[in-house]
Amino acid sequence: MDRFPVFIVNLKDNEEKSIHDKIVRLVDTLLELNKELRKAKRPDVIDRLKNQITYSENRIDELVYKLYGLDKNDITILEENLPYEY
Repeated sequence: MDRFPVFIVNLKDNEEKSIHDKIVRLVDTLLELNKELRKAKRPDVIDRLKNQITYSENRIDELVYKLYGLDKNDITILEENLPYEY
């Protein structure tokens, strides 16, 4: 994990650009959801926002794994070796 390569997106590659654009939209969504969460008071709204945040974070992970060409085994190894609970 100390030397995990940084993926450089080739924006001329349609598939990579599409994944990049989806990640950017999801990050924008996460920023907005977190703003809403900070303002939320009602428990049902807080739960809904937390669920949407979790979904967006998981989608970003899936897209990053796709960019790196990771399979289920690679993902399992990676997630088991993260320094925090995943």
